[in-house]
Amino acid sequence: MFLLNPSQEHAVQSALSKPLTVITGPPGTGKSQVVLDIIANAVYQNKTVLFASKNNKAVDVVIEKLNAILPYKLIVRMGHRDHRRAAKTQLERLFTQHLHTAQISTPEKTVTDLLKITSEIQTLENQMMGMSSLNQSIENIHTTIDTLKKGVPNELFFQWNLSRLDTLDSWQLKRDIEKFVVKRGLRSTFLKKVSPGQYKKKLDQCFKTYHQLLPQSLKTYLEKTVNDPSSMGIALKGILHCKQVQQGYDELRTLQTKLFMFPAYAELKLHRSQLHEKRLKVSRPLFEHYWLTTLLQTTKENSQRVSEYFSISEQLESWVGDQAVFRQLLAEQLRNLQKILRFLPVWVVTNLSAKHSFPLKNNLFDLLIIDEASQCDIASALPLLYRAKRVVIIGDPNQLKHISLLNETQDRTLAVDSNLNEDVFTRFSYTKHSLYMLAEQIATDNSEHPILLNEHYRCHPDIISFSNDYYYGRKLSIATDETKLLKYPSLSSRVIWHDVKGKTVHAKSPYNEEEAERAVEEILKILGTIDEIQTSNVSIGVVTLFRAQTEIINEKLATFHDVYENEITVGTAHRFQGDEKDIIVFSPAVSEGVKPGTLHWIQTTNQLLNVAVTRARSLLVIVGDQEKCAENPGPLKDLAHYVKARNIRDSDFNSLSKYLMYEELKKQNIPVTTHYWVNSLTLPL
Repeated sequence: MFLLNPSQEHAVQSALSKPLTVITGPPGTGKSQVVLDIIANAVYQNKTVLFASKNNKAVDVVIEKLNAILPYKLIVRMGHRDHRRAAKTQLERLFTQHLHTAQISTPEKTVTDLLKITSEIQTLENQMMGMSSLNQSIENIHTTIDTLKKGVPNELFFQWNLSRLDTLDSWQLKRDIEKFVVKRGLRSTFLKKVSPGQYKKKLDQCFKTYHQLLPQSLKTYLEKTVNDPSSMGIALKGILHCKQVQQGYDELRTLQTKLFMFPAYAELKLHRSQLHEKRLKVSRPLFEHYWLTTLLQTTKENSQRVSEYFSISEQLESWVGDQAVFRQLLAEQLRNLQKILRFLPVWVVTNLSAKHSFPLKNNLFDLLIIDEASQCDIASALPLLYRAKRVVIIGDPNQLKHISLLNETQDRTLAVDSNLNEDVFTRFSYTKHSLYMLAEQIATDNSEHPILLNEHYRCHPDIISFSNDYYYGRKLSIATDETKLLKYPSLSSRVIWHDVKGKTVHAKSPYNEEEAERAVEEILKILGTIDEIQTSNVSIGVVTLFRAQTEIINEKLATFHDVYENEITVGTAHRFQGDEKDIIVFSPAVSEGVKPGTLHWIQTTNQLLNVAVTRARSLLVIVGDQEKCAENPGPLKDLAHYVKARNIRDSDFNSLSKYLMYEELKKQNIPVTTHYWVNSLTLPL
C-alpha cells in the first residue's frame, strides 16, 4: 500500500503474524507509514483494527493519511462525545448520500500482477542480502588476517613475502604444534611421556619435515635463526600463521569473485525502488476496490445498525435505570458493533476515551495498534489490550514518557495496600514504566526484540547526526532528501549556536530574560530572510525546557505580531512531542544562577533534549550560554561540544578526489556525510 524500506516491511509482516510486535520508531523513520500499511493489509485480510494513541496528533495523522487515499471517509474516529457524534453523522451521510451513487471501477492490474512484482522485489532483496553477507564475510576475513599477521615475527613475515605454501598441511601442522610446543606452562600428553632427549629429537625431526617444504628464502632465514627448541616452536607457529594468512587471502579472492558477479548495489537499490513504486500503483486500486466492494454488499439492515449502535451508546453513557434493561442494551450494543465491523473494520480512538466508544468485550478487534506508547501509562492501556487478539506497540524510549500525577512514594503505597509483591511492582510501576517499556520487556522474555525502524527521512543530516550518535547508538541510516528542505546556501551547518550569557532566575520555574530577548531577535531575523530563501508556509517553533521561559518569549513576541504573518509555536519540549517544524529555535535558559537541582533534572530527563533537537527539519538555532551548558555532564554538554566541533570543521574538500567521490556517492543516492562526529571530534571524509 505504501513505499516501505526493509525494516518497515519487517515490522508490517511481524504485526500481521505475531501476537505481540514491538516497534521502536525514532523521529522521522516513517512510523505513520508503517501504521498505514499494517492497517491496509489487515483490512485486505478481513481483519478488524483498532488504532489508539494517547496523543491526539498521532490519531489525526493516521486518519488524514488513510482518508487521503480512499474515495470516502471510511475510518471511524471515536473518542469524546463530539467525536462520536461527528462519526455518527459521517457514517449516516456515507450510507444515505454516497454509497448508492458509488461506481467502482475494476483495477487494470490483478492480484496475480501484484504477486509477480512482489516476487521480483524479493529476488532483488535476496541479492542485496547476499551482497551484504559476502561483504560481512570479507570484512571478517580481513580482521582474521590482521590478527594472524600479529602472530608472525616481522622478519619471518618479510622473508615469506606471501610465497605459496601449498605443500603444507595446516591442519597437521596445528596438531604437531599442539603436540610438541609447550603452551602456557602446560605440557601435552605426548611430552609427559617422553624424556627431554627424546623430546628434542622428535621436535627436531618435526621441524625438518616442515622446513623442507618451505620456499628457499624461508629455509635460509630459519637455518640462521633457529637453534633450540624454543626458537623451533616460535618458527613453527609463525609458519602456521603464514599458511593461515595465505588461506585467508585465497578465501578472500573466492568471495570477491562471487561479489563481482552481482550487479552494482546502487543499481539493485534503484531497481528495487522502481518496483516498489510499481507495486504501489497496483496495490492501492486493488485495496480501494476490495474495501468498496465489501461496503456496497452491506444490506440496508446492517447500515441501519450504525445509527442504532450510536444511539444505544449514548443511552448507556448516562444510564441510571433498571439494571436488567442496562444489560440488555449492552448486549444489543455488542451485537450491532460486531455486525458493523464486517464492513467498517477500522476504528480509531484515544486511550482514555475507549470506555464510551466500545463494549468491554475480549478479543473484539483482531488487531490493536498503540502508537506513541512511550508516552502511554500501563493502566490506561489495559482496557484496550483486553479488547484485542493481537497487539502492535510502537514507541521510542528516547522520547518523553507519560507524566505521572502520582509520586513514587504514593505509587509504592498503593502497591503495598493492594498486596502486590516487589517483582510485580517493579514490572508494572505506574510512575517508572511506560507501556512501551512493559511491552519491550515481555518481548525480550519471549526471545523477541523490538524492531528498529532504522532509516531517517525528516531532518537535515547536521541535525539528526547528534541524536543518532548520542541517543541511537549510530544505528540510524540518514536518508533525508535534502532537496525538500529549506535552502540556506550561506550556511555551512544547519545547527547554529548563538552564545548568550545572561542570568538564570528561579521564579515559578527558571528563565533567562537576556536569552529570551536574543531568541526573539533571531526569530525576527529568520522571518526577514524567509521571503528571500523560500516560499511562504514555513513553520517555526521555539522550544524551551521551562514554562517560565516559554511565557517570557511569548510576551516578547507578542509586541511584534503586526510585523509578521507566520504562525510561531512556542512551548516546552512536551508541547512539541510528535510535532515537527522547518525551523526550531531552542532556548535552554541554563546560565549563571542555575541551581544544581535544575541541572540534575536536565541530566536525568535527557529525552527532553532529543525531542527539542529532532523537531527541526531544516534549521536548528540554539540561543544560550554555550560555556555554562558545556560545564556539566549530560546531554546539554554533548550538544555544546557537537555544535562547536561542527562549526570549526573545514567544510571545503581538501582534494579533488574527495570531491569526486562525494559527488558520485550522492548521484548513486548513497547517504554520505563529509564529516563524522565522534566524542567531540570531527573525522573528515
